[in-house]
This record gives sequence, C-alpha cells and structure tokens, in this order.
Amino acid sequence: MDLLDRLLAHDHWATARLLDLSRGLTDAQLDQPFDIGTGRCAQRSST
Repeated sequence: MDLLDRLLAHDHWATARLLDLSRGLTDAQLDQPFDIGTGRCAQRSST
C-alpha cells in the first residue's frame, strides 16, 4: 500500500465517520450559527 492509498483510505474513513455522526443532528442543530466560516453547516435551497 503506497502513501496515496493510505491517504485516500483515511479520507474515506473520516468522511464516513462524520456522516454517521451527523445523521442524528436535528435541523436546528445543523442551522446553528457559529462565529467562524459561513455560520451554517447546511444551506437549504429556497426553490
């Protein structure tokens, strides 16, 4: 296994872990403002 394979495997694991953990969050939790970044975890389309 070369370095790129290890990095891609870690990226896949980390992304899957974050998605699993975020499944239990409510809409209110996802829309909670923060003092950093854009302030929202999820942006919903108005269409």
